Amino acid sequence: MSGFAGSFNDGSSAARIDVDVSLDVAGLRLSDVTGRRVALWPYEDLRYLGEVFGEGPLRLRLETGVAGEGAGEGARLVVADRALLEDLVDRAPQLVLRHRGWGERAARWATMAVLAVAVLTGVLWFALPRFAEAAAKVIPVAWEVDLGERVFAQVLDLFTKAGGERPRFCEAAAGRAVLDRLTGRLAGVARSPYTFKVSVLDIGVTNAFALPGGRIVIFKGLLDFAESPDEVAGVLAHEMGHVTHRHGTEGIVKSLGLAFFFGVMLGDLGGGIVGLAGETLLSTSFSREAESDADATALELLGGAGLSAGGVAAFFARLQEEQGDLPAALALLSTHPTNESRREFFAGTGGETAMSKADWQALKAICGQDATR
Repeated sequence: MSGFAGSFNDGSSAARIDVDVSLDVAGLRLSDVTGRRVALWPYEDLRYLGEVFGEGPLRLRLETGVAGEGAGEGARLVVADRALLEDLVDRAPQLVLRHRGWGERAARWATMAVLAVAVLTGVLWFALPRFAEAAAKVIPVAWEVDLGERVFAQVLDLFTKAGGERPRFCEAAAGRAVLDRLTGRLAGVARSPYTFKVSVLDIGVTNAFALPGGRIVIFKGLLDFAESPDEVAGVLAHEMGHVTHRHGTEGIVKSLGLAFFFGVMLGDLGGGIVGLAGETLLSTSFSREAESDADATALELLGGAGLSAGGVAAFFARLQEEQGDLPAALALLSTHPTNESRREFFAGTGGETAMSKADWQALKAICGQDATR
């Protein structure tokens, strides 16, 4: 035998015989162990038997409805050495596509998959920013809380000084107790799935911001700037409104788009995505609609807790008058609604002051010596 060793079934019985397979002028020649020709398959009638993969034996049949010499319609040939195919495809070009590892069905599925990915990418690229609010609402609260904690750690890194010194957490016991009571009073009427965690950082910037999942950060500079406990209560209620409406999550989805979407879907929010999310929250102010929603929630929380809402408008108005526009890198506490509209919105609301004078002094001193890094 001088060709390729194969196993042949003539389609008429279950019997298989060993054959020598060679390339003849007229077609694929199959000979038995004595050298007698048992079949001759024309090259143009050759077809693969089943799907073809990069490994495994070469399995051939004749085109449906064709019976070759010494073979019925169900005849089949198996050749272990796939080197035969290298010479065979020159004479049977219909085998070329699948010789390269693609069955017709596989090729169709691959083409459909590529088109599907392209369409999905296009839809997400153009539609996701427009539907960021809807996308944020379907993210589970537990995922949002985890995202908020990871972004919080990233934000601390962003505020770490060049020498490696991280900002302090202000935790003076008396001030901490006052802040916890105020937070609990507002959270008690929030009807929110989030557990609010409020931290004070020893940074002299008049600002505060809310992260996804319930974490709120107030800077010491804001406490120094505030003239009354009602102003702090109003700012805190306002930030709770951002959390409740998922404005932070919405902003991240809108800014990071596909990177964030696929990270959530694949459960792989790596450090790069989290870092971008932190920078996004620190550099992007909320929209007029988002600020108005947060104001409405603040009014609702303050009223439900029996607290005066007058300090909210006073705080924002004075902040704008004394500092003008906030730095772009710290534009979280935005003033999109006009001060006049805010004064009108919060005007005439009753309620008691947020805390006693003693508690107010304790809160103002929360960044005393009792602080942690």
